Amino acid sequence: MFSHYDRNNDGMLERSELELVSVDEDMKQLASGCDLADLIIFDDANKDGVLNVNEFYEAFSKLYSVSVVSLDKALEKNFVQARVGENIEIKCDVTGSPVPPIIWTRYGVDLLSLKDGSIRVFHDGSLYISDVQLTHGGVYACHAERNEDVVQTHVLNVTTVPDVKVTPAIQALAPGQDASVECWVSSQSSAKVTWLKNDEPLQLSKTLKYQSSAKVTWLKNDEPLQLSKTLKYQIDGDGRLLTVKSLAYADTGAYMCEATNNGCMHRGISSLVIQDEPQPTVKPAPSLLLVFSGEGIGLYNPESCRIIRQIQGTDMIPGTQRYVCSGDSQIPCRWGQAVNVGERYVYATQPELHRLVVLNLAQMGVTEAIETDPFPARLHYVPAWDQLWVLNWRSNADVGNKTLQVVRRASQKGPHQLVHPEPIQSHFDLAYRLFLPDQQELDVKWRYGYVGHENQRGLYKLDLKEMRFVRNVDLTPYNCVPNNVAFISRFGMVLVECKEPGSGKPSGQVILDHLSDSVIQYKPDFFGVPRVSPDSLHVVTINHQLDGSYMLGIQKAESDGLHFQFDVRTSLDVSDLGFFPSYERHSFDLFASSGEKSDLLYLNLDSGQYFLFYPPY
Repeated sequence: MFSHYDRNNDGMLERSELELVSVDEDMKQLASGCDLADLIIFDDANKDGVLNVNEFYEAFSKLYSVSVVSLDKALEKNFVQARVGENIEIKCDVTGSPVPPIIWTRYGVDLLSLKDGSIRVFHDGSLYISDVQLTHGGVYACHAERNEDVVQTHVLNVTTVPDVKVTPAIQALAPGQDASVECWVSSQSSAKVTWLKNDEPLQLSKTLKYQSSAKVTWLKNDEPLQLSKTLKYQIDGDGRLLTVKSLAYADTGAYMCEATNNGCMHRGISSLVIQDEPQPTVKPAPSLLLVFSGEGIGLYNPESCRIIRQIQGTDMIPGTQRYVCSGDSQIPCRWGQAVNVGERYVYATQPELHRLVVLNLAQMGVTEAIETDPFPARLHYVPAWDQLWVLNWRSNADVGNKTLQVVRRASQKGPHQLVHPEPIQSHFDLAYRLFLPDQQELDVKWRYGYVGHENQRGLYKLDLKEMRFVRNVDLTPYNCVPNNVAFISRFGMVLVECKEPGSGKPSGQVILDHLSDSVIQYKPDFFGVPRVSPDSLHVVTINHQLDGSYMLGIQKAESDGLHFQFDVRTSLDVSDLGFFPSYERHSFDLFASSGEKSDLLYLNLDSGQYFLFYPPY
């Protein structure tokens, strides 16, 4: 074809040659408004005004690939399994002749446009994801360049190794007593849970009353316990509690709670010793309760409520000429917020002194004072990157733009220093709200956080690892000024509570995909502050009604978004919510406290059952 069009045989196609061919072969009747000479406009790669043979081939390869792209119908949907931390490669089965370039998308967004270092597309069209996290789970699609009609869908399911916690770790009891062992399993996907004793299955006295995502079996000395007519072993709450009745010397052994999912297995072990005169088992060292007051910092034993040490505000910080608060005992300490970092340090803000103080838990004393921008008010620790983020108000009120600072390697041995993240448009002081992921049970490495601006319908996306802003998330179509952001680990979703600009009127919820920033769902009639359960299975939204009551809306996280389960209306003046491990299954239930009374509301997040606790509890 090229030789036929090249009338002067100079190895180049000029506009005049293409126009002559178009006239001689009456090509305009094939498509009005198109001309063969338009190839020079669209496919002259080096812009020299003519087409060489390679440019001509490339032009027709684009058209050719559209017409011959194919995909085996049996391969239209592909399910991929991966574990957290693995590297995976996903092949695209869309084919063509010649082989077409492949485009990979997630919720309609080209993955290469995200510039995420963990995601690459190889020359052969395969998708490569390194250090897979739960946030990578979801739906991906691949298609040939310039042909979106033939698409292959890939559903990536990311799982974690089950985490098993058994308490107590060891206990010594006398013959004739009963022993109880609790097991708690956290897992992203359904886990089969087995009880054993010394690697042998336990003989269970009853079937499980409740069924959840975890099926429980007990083992003794690595053997599953078998069904017994003597009711020796009793399981309650979907395997949450094992009771060994009427202890005998033969019951001494290692009792194991074993959880498995998708080929992963993890065990928790509790040792039981039967003695005529059982020796008291050594309890783990109690955690510390820290009380920040006008006098300083009190360190208490949370079990006995006895004070262990009192750090006075007039104490000097070792190695410095600074006081913990002030050298004048008449001037009280004033604190902002405190956070525990790596069980090694506690950082606390002193807004009026424009600094952080660092308390070393091992030494039970303040070891550092770090200067900040004016009025450090909010702290947020990100364990995945060992960063402590500081939001500085710049005044004594939560108004206007604020600055951000970061302590890197916050859990490591000091001295510690503060740095600013990469500025937004050359300014450090454009942050109004900082939204970072809370630490959840599944321990997800969230790569991104968000910054909101006052009365602005959108978010700035913040790369936590690199400490820089990567792009804007436009929420204008939803008239959404972000008021709160909740991170949902299981499927990498981000829930944005919206308010209208100016009026502050609630305008619903927007659910985003954490990687692509695509909107998965918009719920214009779902109002309130969102709270995510530690296992990221349920989202609870609390909304104050016009009649003074409170509405708790329960949604469940699924691969395609949030699904409404039920709602509960209560006259209780709800002041705070707390999640607590369920005794009936390997998940969480909810408690709500009152700001006016001592009453507590209990809510089973699975069944919707609820009731009130009245004092005394």
